[in-house]
Amino acid sequence: MTNAASAVTASGLIAGVSPANFLRHNPKVLTARPCSRQKRRVPTPLTFHAATISRQNASPWRGRRARLRTTARPTASSSIASLPPVRWPNLRIVHADNQDGLRGRILRDIVLRRNRRVSKAFQVEREALRALPPRRTTDYTEEDALVTRNGTFTVRNILYSAPSRLIGHRLKVRLYRDRLECFVAGTQVLEVPRGQRDPGTSRGRVIDYRHFIENLRRKPQAFAGYQFRDALFPREAYRQTWDELSLRLPQRQACKTMVTLLDLAARDGVEAVLASRLEQILAAGELPDPIALRSELAPPEPSWPQVVVQIPDSRLYDSLLARQVAA
Repeated sequence: MTNAASAVTASGLIAGVSPANFLRHNPKVLTARPCSRQKRRVPTPLTFHAATISRQNASPWRGRRARLRTTARPTASSSIASLPPVRWPNLRIVHADNQDGLRGRILRDIVLRRNRRVSKAFQVEREALRALPPRRTTDYTEEDALVTRNGTFTVRNILYSAPSRLIGHRLKVRLYRDRLECFVAGTQVLEVPRGQRDPGTSRGRVIDYRHFIENLRRKPQAFAGYQFRDALFPREAYRQTWDELSLRLPQRQACKTMVTLLDLAARDGVEAVLASRLEQILAAGELPDPIALRSELAPPEPSWPQVVVQIPDSRLYDSLLARQVAA
């Protein structure tokens, strides 16, 4: 390999070895190494200024049909090691900003040669092209997810909660940057914010307490040992309330009180107001009373006006029919 690499003459030709054979047997030779008489000299790098590869063979290193015409010219400023890696035929262009150098010329030649092959077909299709839509059409990815019997489904290692009516259904999930849209048979049934993985782990949770409140109302004692209990508190005030209830009340009464408070926040839409009210109650050293809080914070029941409907006598219709016959 050393003698073959050092046989580069001043005119840029390889003595006794054709360029194709030289590159086929020595694909990793990047610089010209000096012979024994030139050990004290600095090796001169080679720069390949042009390369034409036949399309009949994808790899230039094997096959008799690979035709490689190169012109090697020793220079002191650049070498073939500075060129970006090129994979044929799936060419990947990287670092093409240097349009004035050798790299830019090679890339321009390759791009122009490939575009020239489809220029006529592109002109025909260009006349039929329409304007781009005003907004992006498909800025999401789709995945399938099955809602388990626990009312949860997993998408990309993130656990999401779902209403109990979707248990057993297979969802078509559209993943956007900030949200997830879930469809069943082409109908959107759920939209949840997109979750992130917990720090230091590869998993995460997005749990909405509103999806579990119906089951907890039927079995409030299950709240103490619920799998997602810590994720059911919408605000820190609810978590502090549960800590106080579990310390100062029996477990049965504490679970029933906490479930009633969460139901009040979910059904009546007073989550923020109830949280501030709970902070005041805990600061005073007292425990919340669900019945008093419901009467205080729950919206009043709407009063409907009294509507009296007077049903007319059916014999009046007989008189109308008689008039129509006479007419």
